[in-house]
Amino acid sequence: MLPKLISRVFLTGALLLVPADFAAAQVQASISAFAAPVDQNPIPTALPQLHGFFDAALSAGSLAGIAIGLELPVTRQSVPAQGLDPSTIGWAIDRDVVGHPSTSADKAGDAFLLATVLGPSVLALATQPGLHGFGERVRRPVVLYGQSLLLAEACVQLLKPAADRARPFTYLPASERPGDAGYDVTTRDAFVSMPSGHSALGFAAAAYAATDNLLARPGAGTAEHVAVASVGALLAGFTGSLRVRADQHFPTDVMVGSLIGTASGVSVPMLHRYLLPDGRHAPHPGGHAWLMSAGGYVVGAAVGAGLSSLVY
Repeated sequence: MLPKLISRVFLTGALLLVPADFAAAQVQASISAFAAPVDQNPIPTALPQLHGFFDAALSAGSLAGIAIGLELPVTRQSVPAQGLDPSTIGWAIDRDVVGHPSTSADKAGDAFLLATVLGPSVLALATQPGLHGFGERVRRPVVLYGQSLLLAEACVQLLKPAADRARPFTYLPASERPGDAGYDVTTRDAFVSMPSGHSALGFAAAAYAATDNLLARPGAGTAEHVAVASVGALLAGFTGSLRVRADQHFPTDVMVGSLIGTASGVSVPMLHRYLLPDGRHAPHPGGHAWLMSAGGYVVGAAVGAGLSSLVY
């Protein structure tokens, strides 16, 4: 469980810092080369104002929550050969998805989560040109973003033992369960289905990207705000739906995870002030900007979930 958690949260970001920086440089170079002849007034990008004690406390508290959640006891059931009784699943929407797990969807879910988590870092690096010094360059793509992911993961790990819910594949007969290690009914991980960690991290990434884009680039315009929100949410929705198709999570697990991730991704940047290059506070986006971005976010998530159901 712990190695899986580390690979999902920490190593994902660490392994992609160099590629993300390289990709951002390439994107920025391409944009500059294309737009330089016509764009003499680039849109200013605001940077978040960090607060040492608050940021350290939030990060430390989140890490403590993850550690505590991983140590809390979970009720492990003895799964018979015929599987657990599906009639004990409370919601019909959850009962209907049990059966025919796709191992390819399980692996694809990890890949799409990786792409979703990468997005905000690359976007932040690509939209803050001209910055010098390590401290300035990592504020948006690493510090605030990392806090959002850690907060989401802490909530997930603390809620999983409290929900104490078996994963969908435990309700399958032994003959229908894949032989992969991820479908082992004897492990602790088989009984921590609620909420979905993949969904929480994916939607934390998407919500952070959308919120940070609104706060850091208030003058970018509706098209950019909607595009950032919808693309991130599409990837997150695709990821969550794949977890259901793989019989790793129930739909309600994904819904709760998406709410946790969205709350984390929005709240962390909103708790910081963004400053323009001249030192002035960046203007807060108006209601129309928030509404359009939220609309793109919801539509993107729905489209992502729909596309995954067509592919798998």
